[in-house]
Amino acid sequence: MLNNGYIVVLFILLLPVSALAFREAGCGAGDCRDCHALSKKEAATLLQGKVSEVVDVKRSQVPGLWDVEAAN
Repeated sequence: MLNNGYIVVLFILLLPVSALAFREAGCGAGDCRDCHALSKKEAATLLQGKVSEVVDVKRSQVPGLWDVEAAN
């Protein structure tokens, strides 16, 4: 029972640390496209062996994700 209490306290103490990961400067400071990009060539390299051709790459409606159109 005492060990479970330590785990809960440790978990609670670590929560604020992860929340500070994205502060003012860096990721989250502006538009995602300012720092992050994905080209057709990069997408084709990442999906090599899974698709035959990457047709289009564009930003998803969800920030931080990409919409990749591919042909099999």
